[in-house]
Amino acid sequence: MSGRILTLLLALVVLAPTLLLTAPEVRREETLIVDICSGRAPAPYDIWNPFIPGTKRDCGFHQLCMEPLFIVNLATGEYIPWLAESYEYGPDFKTLVVHLRRGVKWSDGHPFTADDVVFTYELLLKYAPKLLWSAAVKKWVEEVRKIDDYTVEFVLKAPNPRFHLTGGVFPVCRIWGGVPIVPKHIWEGKDPLKFKNYPPVGTGPYRLVSASETAFVWERRDDWWGTELFGVRPAPKRVIFTAYGPPETKAMKMANHELDQVFMLLPSLFLSVKERNPYVSSWFKGPPYAWLDPCPRHLFINHMVYPYN
Repeated sequence: MSGRILTLLLALVVLAPTLLLTAPEVRREETLIVDICSGRAPAPYDIWNPFIPGTKRDCGFHQLCMEPLFIVNLATGEYIPWLAESYEYGPDFKTLVVHLRRGVKWSDGHPFTADDVVFTYELLLKYAPKLLWSAAVKKWVEEVRKIDDYTVEFVLKAPNPRFHLTGGVFPVCRIWGGVPIVPKHIWEGKDPLKFKNYPPVGTGPYRLVSASETAFVWERRDDWWGTELFGVRPAPKRVIFTAYGPPETKAMKMANHELDQVFMLLPSLFLSVKERNPYVSSWFKGPPYAWLDPCPRHLFINHMVYPYN
């Protein structure tokens, strides 16, 4: 077990000052410092277009800025409505009607409506296969229609009762974010193959306030729609995504209260950090410590041989 790399989500109660040069007005205990899961801060830092190579989805974009229509809780199986409230398929599973949540706003104050959903899919269909997601979307989606300001209809090319669960063609978050819905009022008239989308405008609870070759700083939006509708607010006033390099450096930073969440550590390194810092915790108290990624736990069926063919 000690020789295997496990995905760890480690939470800390942090007290010591770090990275205060980035945000001197925010106290350390109100700042969350997150390990970039790719292990590096991608360059150039000003490309936040989710449809072209080089975008920075793992630097806070899909965690803090963009939000899906629905979220799948893979621990419980719950299908959670988010930017949408409900959905229903047609009898032949070739149409899917989605009812959007009223009161959602983009970070610049514009309302989130069916126009944004329809515009995003029209963009992907028009530029397929040049944009990320566009090839799969074009394979499955005939068109997306606006029924009213808060209702859209997906018209599919073939029956698909699992369309609402497929992040590659639908805005649902499973392990990673699905098709990102972009604001029509920002993107309309832009070349989606060249538009940088910097700074990004999203519906999420944080906005990007600083980006560099080493760190990405996100500030909490006190005007986030979820606070008004759900009565909740994320605790950190500031979230910093940064890359500290090799696992040994990350372990040292975490032991010194300079990193609050790490993506991957060997179990031996994790135990070493835990000995040095009593505030470090993991999903499980004992092995395997991490909440195991669902990807290797899939059930794959061989359709090439009898009787499954």
